[in-house]
Amino acid sequence: MDAPNQSPVLAVRDAVVDFPLRRGVFARTSGRIRAVDGVSFSIAPGEAFGLAGESGSGKTTLARAVCGLVPLSAGSLSGVPLRARQMVFQDPSSSLNPRLGVCELLTEAPLARGDFPRREAERKAVAALEEVGLSGDLLYRYPFSLSGGQKQRVAIARALMQRAQILLADEPVASLDPRAAEQILDLIRALQKSHGLTVVMTSHRPGEAMQYANRVIGLRGGSIVRDAPTAQWNARDFSALYGKAL
Repeated sequence: MDAPNQSPVLAVRDAVVDFPLRRGVFARTSGRIRAVDGVSFSIAPGEAFGLAGESGSGKTTLARAVCGLVPLSAGSLSGVPLRARQMVFQDPSSSLNPRLGVCELLTEAPLARGDFPRREAERKAVAALEEVGLSGDLLYRYPFSLSGGQKQRVAIARALMQRAQILLADEPVASLDPRAAEQILDLIRALQKSHGLTVVMTSHRPGEAMQYANRVIGLRGGSIVRDAPTAQWNARDFSALYGKAL
């Protein structure tokens, strides 16, 4: 189902992602595994969009493909430029380079592209930290000294520094305690409103997808099994999606 009457910020057409199956001592390719199988959808500007499914359903692979981290084997992606699609990963500890301070994490890519002079980039980094609820004093701290919630906020600030138009949040609260998780979801909602962001959130938890998104696509075995506004989903739909009663 496509978003009506608006030019989409993202259009996915017949997307296929295959991974090589390697066997033996020399890891020779002996076949391929299809992780995403002919998926199509469009997303409107400012939409809160959910990708739901159990582990192995293809939701994370699809999100990575949208961000250019995984190549498509077939199909196409169009919409806002690739650099405007920014991903926030499930585990902030592994997504932040431990050798870089917060300042470098936020300014490395903009400085490499020549977006800003260094001093302006650092000022913008402080502003980004404050916007995600962190003190600018953290600018010269390293990831190991931050809590899980703080690391995820730094990851979101990094996306803001990249001038994100689409924020792809891959189970962004799965590794956090319930209180920190609720705070991060509230933060993403607030940023979506203040920046006009389009948010795509993956989740293997039905309640989480329903709580955040106004539209949910259900994936199973790499294929779409349902694409509908959140209000039209019910317990039976989710049971069919996960292959069991929930």
